[in-house]
Amino acid sequence: LAFQQLKEKLEKEGLFNHAHKKPIPFIPQKIGIITSSTGAAIKDILNIIDRRFDNVEILIYPVKVQGEEAAKEISEAIAEMNTLPDIDVIIVGRGGGSLEDLWAFNEEIVARSIFNSKVPVISAVGHEIDITISDLVADRRALTPSEAGELVVPRKDLLLDVIEKCKMRLFQALVNKVRISRDNLARIVNSYAMKQPFARFQRLQQRLDDLVQRLNLQITHTVKSEWEKLLSLSGKLESLNPLCILKRGYTITTSVESNQPVFEVTVLKKGDKIKTQFSKGSIISEVL
Repeated sequence: LAFQQLKEKLEKEGLFNHAHKKPIPFIPQKIGIITSSTGAAIKDILNIIDRRFDNVEILIYPVKVQGEEAAKEISEAIAEMNTLPDIDVIIVGRGGGSLEDLWAFNEEIVARSIFNSKVPVISAVGHEIDITISDLVADRRALTPSEAGELVVPRKDLLLDVIEKCKMRLFQALVNKVRISRDNLARIVNSYAMKQPFARFQRLQQRLDDLVQRLNLQITHTVKSEWEKLLSLSGKLESLNPLCILKRGYTITTSVESNQPVFEVTVLKKGDKIKTQFSKGSIISEVL
């Protein structure tokens, strides 16, 4: 009943929410382990880690994992681990046992310490069938302490194999790149442009000369065409020039008073003065 009540309480507060769970580092440099220093769990964890990735550094924080003081010691150990700057991940757990033996990992103080930890926490309590509050709060649950050792580090031999394959692929890619670059360079060296470096320049120069010649012809043709248009317009203007009409013996008569042309005799009366413009010179007359 106490387990169920605490579980419902913490679940409502969001301590089990996956959004709060931190990722476990792929290759941690330093692992903190909080468990009993004399139990089977620490031996299993160390054996698995040593077999999978023996380069990693491990810091063991011995605590009681059952009894009245166990929950307090585990909580304090988690808090103290968080004060160390180089701990990448923490494993908290113990081996199997009865519900009473595992009860320290069902205490609220431990659950809140795991939740408040800035360092990712793996909970490894008991066997696969044992589920504790710590398992639900932790960033990752290991079914057993041995599995915690498998979760916390990858297999070094597999990583080295992958790295070796990547190295070979990289080397092959580099060889292919060099080969392609060498072929491209050889093709450029043997190209017509390299053998006859000025041929293209000469072709472009010839093309430029052709364009200049075509431009000159176009300009000459345009100027001639426009000059002919200008002469035609000039002839038309000349034919309409009143002075040309006067040269043929016609005159222009205007009123001296208004300087307006006189088109008919009815607009004149006796005494009016008129001006008659000839091709050369003019006279002023008075109407009698």
